[in-house]
Amino acid sequence: MTIMINPSDFRDYLNQENITEETPNILLVKKEVPAEYKSSILIKNELDYEELITLEFSVRFEHHEYNENSIFQRQFAIEHHSKNSTHTKPHIQIKIHGDQEQKVGQLWLILELESEDEYEDYIKGFFSLLEDIMRYCRVDICKDLLDEEKISTLIQERDLIIGRIRNTLVKNGIKYEFPDGTTKQIYLDNIEEVTLQDPTLIPLLDHR
Repeated sequence: MTIMINPSDFRDYLNQENITEETPNILLVKKEVPAEYKSSILIKNELDYEELITLEFSVRFEHHEYNENSIFQRQFAIEHHSKNSTHTKPHIQIKIHGDQEQKVGQLWLILELESEDEYEDYIKGFFSLLEDIMRYCRVDICKDLLDEEKISTLIQERDLIIGRIRNTLVKNGIKYEFPDGTTKQIYLDNIEEVTLQDPTLIPLLDHR
């Protein structure tokens, strides 16, 4: 990635009151109620300061909720890695786990770029989708982690990432890994195979 992207570029979309860590390379917003739940958004990067390029970047939302006999855990991220990784292109990665009966697998969705400048728009669009994803979790955490007023301005960026996700699902499908380790290409016309198992995937994938 030959452009510079910094966590501070996205600070305005977070709830400023709940930022718990902020450095040039890390921005963390977190809300926790002990023995009930904890949620966070972590934005971090790795830069090459000589070349002035972004080697790695990620926005990662995690939610853990504790019930008497189970744990509900979700992780949604948009990221890219260095050239030494197998995932060098910008992509969305989702891990869904907890107790065995709740574990429904993970998926990877590659985001094709027409230009590197689109990456920042993808990230903003991802923030907009996160607001909807959070509402499918078991507590209302949108207001704790996000500035909902600022998020509401990301209409074009939201439409962009939804369009690219939909195109990927129609043309190429996405690799989905089920709890038993088997994988399958999922397309838009059979998206319910995964969204019925976990409704938190609906805002991200179900754009029929």
